[in-house]
Amino acid sequence: MAKFRILFKHKLKFMKTTPNSIVHLKEMFNVKNIEDNQLQAKTTNFILQINDKNELGMITKIRLYNLQQLLFLNDNPIYSLREKDIIRYKKIFTTQLKNHYILECIKMLKTQNFSIAINDTVDKMEIIGGNILIKDILPEEIYFDNLRSIKKLNIMFADQILTLDGKNLLTLKEILGKRFKKFFSPNRSLIEKSWKIIEDCILDNNEVIKRRISIEARNKIGTSFAHNLKGTILTKMNSNSEPINNGFIFGKKKLYNDIILVYGKNYNLGSNNIVLEHYIMVNNPDDLFMGLKKCLGCFLDETSTIGPLERIHKQSNCLVNLRIEDVYFLENYLHSHAIIIHETDSYIVPDIIQSHIESNIWHEHNFIIEPLLFKQDDIRLNIFESNMQKSTQNCIEKYVKKEKFNKNLSIEKLNVINYKLIQQLGEQIFVYIDGSVINNGTENID
Repeated sequence: MAKFRILFKHKLKFMKTTPNSIVHLKEMFNVKNIEDNQLQAKTTNFILQINDKNELGMITKIRLYNLQQLLFLNDNPIYSLREKDIIRYKKIFTTQLKNHYILECIKMLKTQNFSIAINDTVDKMEIIGGNILIKDILPEEIYFDNLRSIKKLNIMFADQILTLDGKNLLTLKEILGKRFKKFFSPNRSLIEKSWKIIEDCILDNNEVIKRRISIEARNKIGTSFAHNLKGTILTKMNSNSEPINNGFIFGKKKLYNDIILVYGKNYNLGSNNIVLEHYIMVNNPDDLFMGLKKCLGCFLDETSTIGPLERIHKQSNCLVNLRIEDVYFLENYLHSHAIIIHETDSYIVPDIIQSHIESNIWHEHNFIIEPLLFKQDDIRLNIFESNMQKSTQNCIEKYVKKEKFNKNLSIEKLNVINYKLIQQLGEQIFVYIDGSVINNGTENID
């Protein structure tokens, strides 16, 4: 266009320094700017695409969902992406975003300061869960440098990495035990390196041992009561539970008018109850490990009232009888990581914090005795549950139910699909797919 303007001015015997506005103004020569024409055409086409209510609109929405999933965004890329963010994302996902049509259109809108209003066609595509994004409490450089690891851990919201009271940071071991994580790679070095960087940003330097979050992070996150376990998996024992080598269990025990937690090993497992070989805690509740030592006898000992047992260990001086529904595995692993210390007949379980474990148990206990305290992070799940009672066969509900605490884009998309199916019950439904599923067997779907 610049060369054309020079030629145009030359033919009119104008100086090269003549303002370009004289060439393009409607009141003057009214020469159309090719770049402006292209920009207007591309913008108009993209706006028509995202507002279309037929096949084109459906396919565009699918591609927006795919972009949202790739970039690990909590809502529609049209609204959440900034121009400088797009540049960063293209450096991280170079291959996937090379000549990406949707992303380039969004970049064009942002560059030209266009904004799109939310309506019944263009929605937020919002993942409902925590209040504060992990992106908002980390420095931008740290977030984007470690985005791949954050995405593998599926950490989108700040409360996913905090204790239920929102005051302490979880350990990586605790994160990997959550429902929402989808990281199964045997190579953990990159994840561990990134997690260490995140810890350094969030933890209070004066209270690293207690894993207290910094005042700055606390001010951003705020405080609120946890209405669910935030993806924590509490594995309960049952009559078919296999004993774990060196593995510990713990359970709730009613003592007078109080409920206490008792730790130990499986001594004798029945159909309705379990006899636990009592171990006492020898660590500080906020330590990064749990130390357990065999109890030599205390007021909890029920040896005299338990009666004859199938197996008797002469070394056991303190046995406690618990209801099996009140007993949990201390570690959610098939193989325990407990380290035995033979000299003192004690064990150390690394990378597990007693205060975090007990906080989860007490929250669950409160939800059991006061069910109204329990709420889903995504309130739509409650709506789905009531509507699903009318349906006898619903595969989506079957899998969504398993993942109620999963802040996952796949689950979010299933929720949206589920909702649309409910609204159109009995009507003919069409499913639109884009080119990414070509040659994947979808051509055989009826």
